[in-house]
Amino acid sequence: MLYWMDSKLNVMECADFHGLKRRTVVAEDLFYPFSMTLFEDFVYWSDWGTDSFIRCDKFGGRNCRAFHRNNVKAEVLMVVHKVKQPKGVNHCDHNRCPQLCLPTRSSYTCKCDNLYVLRNSTCVLKPTAAQCTSDQYFCTYNSKCISRRWICDGDDDCGDGADEMPENCTRRARPTTSRGGRRME
Repeated sequence: MLYWMDSKLNVMECADFHGLKRRTVVAEDLFYPFSMTLFEDFVYWSDWGTDSFIRCDKFGGRNCRAFHRNNVKAEVLMVVHKVKQPKGVNHCDHNRCPQLCLPTRSSYTCKCDNLYVLRNSTCVLKPTAAQCTSDQYFCTYNSKCISRRWICDGDDDCGDGADEMPENCTRRARPTTSRGGRRME
């Protein structure tokens, strides 16, 4: 069966894959249905009009109940259950990722929220320009504070070349590298 919701008509309907046996599943108390998913004998959806998640029997629309209210503006709703998981090894099952584990074909990769950066297996808050001292330059690309002595030294310390851009160089800026290309400190 194929199920759909019409948020203009405020109705949930279904039909078989040939477009036959079309019927209304739920036609009452739908205010602004948005995202929908099916699992076992139930249909679940978010209703932006009532700000709730609702569940009903998928065969006749009976036994409807809101199981969560407030802050429910889900654009994508899905059921995550053990029986719906793909077969195989879950490489993230026993990981040591501090925030987010992303499985790969043979292992996993640890990632951090956008406000954090992964350093030594720990998610640390990304520095901001305000955290740099007066003798440091803030690299927006990699969120690093680097020494102002490294600006215009011939080495790309920011990762995007920002510390080597002509507008950041002054007449007084001189490279701090030796002939071998190593930084002299």
